[in-house]
Amino acid sequence: MWQELKIRVISKHALIVEEKLFSSGAAAVTFLDAKNQPIFVEETDQTPLWEDICIVSLFHQDVNVDPVVYNLIHNHPVINSDEIEVHLIADQDWESKWMDDIKPQKFGNRLWIYPSWITPSTNSKTNMILDPGLAFGTGSHPTTSLCLNWLDNNLGQNQHVIDYGCGSGILAIASILLGASKVYAVDNDPQAITATLNNMEKNRISNQLIQTFLPEVLPQVKADLLIANILADPLFELSEVFLTSIKPSGKIALSGILEEQVERIVYQYTSCFDLEEPQISEGWALIVGSRKA
Repeated sequence: MWQELKIRVISKHALIVEEKLFSSGAAAVTFLDAKNQPIFVEETDQTPLWEDICIVSLFHQDVNVDPVVYNLIHNHPVINSDEIEVHLIADQDWESKWMDDIKPQKFGNRLWIYPSWITPSTNSKTNMILDPGLAFGTGSHPTTSLCLNWLDNNLGQNQHVIDYGCGSGILAIASILLGASKVYAVDNDPQAITATLNNMEKNRISNQLIQTFLPEVLPQVKADLLIANILADPLFELSEVFLTSIKPSGKIALSGILEEQVERIVYQYTSCFDLEEPQISEGWALIVGSRKA
């Protein structure tokens, strides 16, 4: 059995709600219009075509969706309880088809991400095992892709990294696979911490290499890199916290930022960081900078 969670939103809020659903354990997310006609696109992270969207998400029957509904209503003012429905549905043939549609993904020059039911190629040396739906971050969203490509090209060997808003642990695990010696994975959602720990186990990464923390218990560390793929508002509010967590001349990489929000984030960080030109992909941005001496 599965739990089907339906939410009605306007188009501009659909991608953010989709991310929250994946971060809460959704196994699949589909966009429908008011007449329940599916969007046939190759990439599920493309902007929906309709102004009025019904988001249909599927959760395993052992996932408690009550906290998911509560968080959606209280953290997203655009959603109210009248626009959320939950139903139980039986297993269907689409499950195996959905698995068939998930393909390995390459980021940068070295990193590959494989779902657990596909054996990694012996030709790729840096392989991550990650199943869609465990938590936000499977590489398909533009913000995650921006971060993974940047890590592959820029992460120094033996660096200490803070992954703030770790979700599935995708960036923390990628950092270790690409040469970091220590990662502090931080998230305010206990389900994300659980997902990170599960994915660490799948990738045979010990808790000496990646340590997980809720924000309030993160030790006072000085990292070589802090990477945060969250949203613009918390990035704005956490600028002082991030500043104190980075070594002098250390780097910061911020994503989860819509293109129209770049100016606000740059304004907030420019006094303490030498910022590079933002990288843009499909309307989303990655902002990288070095802490000023």
